[in-house]
Amino acid sequence: MTDVTTADVWVSVEPPPVEDRPFGLFSVAGPTTPEPAEWQAGVQWRNSPGCADAGYTLDPCISGTAVAPKTWQDCQVLRAYKPFTVYTYLKRSGLSVDVARSEVEAAFAAAEERGVESFVWNNQLPGLVDAHWTMGIDEVVRALGLVELALRQNYNGVGVIHMDPATATVLGDSHLHAEDDRLVTTLGTPVVVGAGYGPVLTLSAPPAPSAPPPSLTGSIFGTGALAIRRGENDVIEGFDRAVNDALVLAERTYVVGWDCVAVRADIPIGGT
Repeated sequence: MTDVTTADVWVSVEPPPVEDRPFGLFSVAGPTTPEPAEWQAGVQWRNSPGCADAGYTLDPCISGTAVAPKTWQDCQVLRAYKPFTVYTYLKRSGLSVDVARSEVEAAFAAAEERGVESFVWNNQLPGLVDAHWTMGIDEVVRALGLVELALRQNYNGVGVIHMDPATATVLGDSHLHAEDDRLVTTLGTPVVVGAGYGPVLTLSAPPAPSAPPPSLTGSIFGTGALAIRRGENDVIEGFDRAVNDALVLAERTYVVGWDCVAVRADIPIGGT
């Protein structure tokens, strides 16, 4: 007689609910979907008033010194940004297309912001910085101060600071605090702590107890105010009848841009 066990018997249940992360990119700049949709070819705008400089001068009759002539600023400086598309693509075996569609819509809604953050961090911010500093270990507070100084000296409005979660954790509540639904610095500058920001950690089996922690380099970016445009959420359905697989793709096109200035400071924050 063969023993019967339930070792390979499983009961399907609902997965745990996904709770929205606080302080992501959309907490600082909520996406808009303007009509018509020509903006999806890419956008550009003239520098806003936040990018203007204010000079100063003296009255030679009062100061008794020669005064340099007033000079104009270059006109029609343009900021230009091209679109990108984020997507979630799922294959579901033995499910109807309707059920698979519902699953991909839920998956995309959970992953979408992180996908946008990852593109901005890895593909936009690094190539558009006006200044880049490399700090020493344990200089994370100085790095934040340097980025704040650069923003205040080069942008008239309230800019945005972007940092990875590891750097934000090192700074802690001594330098960052929640204000309504936003995270801000001591000076009140909004902070994006993107789940798609920062170095990628490779997950593997637990290392030996004596293994050193991974070496990490944190980054802090400062930019002018953000503008985010996004298209409609598109879902494409397919079905492979040969193997009974439903194929569903959810995607959306974005343009993310900012005013005038972008600076960066890198800091070693872990490892050896």
